[in-house]
Amino acid sequence: MRAGVHMLSAGRDGRVRCWDVTNGRNTLVNYPETQRGIAPKPVEMAASEDGHNFYFPCGNNLKVYETHTGSHHSTLKGHFESINCSASNPMSSEVYTGSNDRQILVWEPPPLSHYSDTQDEGDEVGGRVEGRRDDGDAWSDSD
Repeated sequence: MRAGVHMLSAGRDGRVRCWDVTNGRNTLVNYPETQRGIAPKPVEMAASEDGHNFYFPCGNNLKVYETHTGSHHSTLKGHFESINCSASNPMSSEVYTGSNDRQILVWEPPPLSHYSDTQDEGDEVGGRVEGRRDDGDAWSDSD
C-alpha cells in the first residue's frame, strides 16, 4: 500500500513497516498493537487518499494510525468476527471492511465538528456518523 512517498507493508511476522520509496529504507516508525506474532494470512490495509492515515485490521476491529508518526488515533468497532480486508474510496473518504461475519461495513470519517482539543485519545467506536448504536456497535446504513 502506498502513502505519499512512503509504502506500508505487513509481513508474516505481523509487523507493519513504513518504507521510504525514494531510498528503499525502512523509516523505523513503530505502530503499537500491530505486532500479532506469526500472521496466519496476509493483512489487507487501506490508506486515506492523502496518505496521512492508514487502517489496519486487527481481529474484529479496525485500528486507525497516523502513517508518519505511528500514533494510534482510534479503533473502529462493528464486526463480530475477524476482518479479512479493507479498502478506501478516495472520492468519498469512506473505508470498507469485509469480515468472517459475512458483513461489509462502510466507515465514514467523522464530521469536522467531531474533532476537538479536549477529545481523549484511545479506543472509540468511531469513524462512523450514521447508524451508530448505543450498545457500542457501529453499523453501516445497509444493515
